[in-house]
Amino acid sequence: MTTSDNDRRRLDELARDIEALRQRHERGESRGENPHASASHLVMRLLTDLSAGLIAGVLLGWGIDHWLGSKPWGVIVGSLLGLAAGVRNVLRTADSVSRKPPAAPE
Repeated sequence: MTTSDNDRRRLDELARDIEALRQRHERGESRGENPHASASHLVMRLLTDLSAGLIAGVLLGWGIDHWLGSKPWGVIVGSLLGLAAGVRNVLRTADSVSRKPPAAPE
C-alpha cells in the first residue's frame, strides 16, 4: 500500500467519523444526553416559565398597589395577567418542542 492510498483511507475514515458525529449532534446525543435528562430539562423550563410570569405579575401588581394605594386590586390583576403570560410562554415552548423532528433510530 502506498502512502497516497494510506492517506486516502485515513481521510475516508475521518469523513465517516465526522458524519457520524454530525448526525449524533443533530439528534442531541453529542453531550451524552439521554431522553430522561432531556425530559427533566423541559419540565424545569416549563415550570420556570410559568412561575416567572406569575412572580413578575404579582410584583408589578404590588408595585402598582403601593404607588396608587389600590390594595388588593393591583396584586389580583397582576397575578392574573402574570399567570396568563406564564401559560402563554409554556404553550409557546411546548409548541416549539413538538415541532422538532423525531430522532432517527440508530
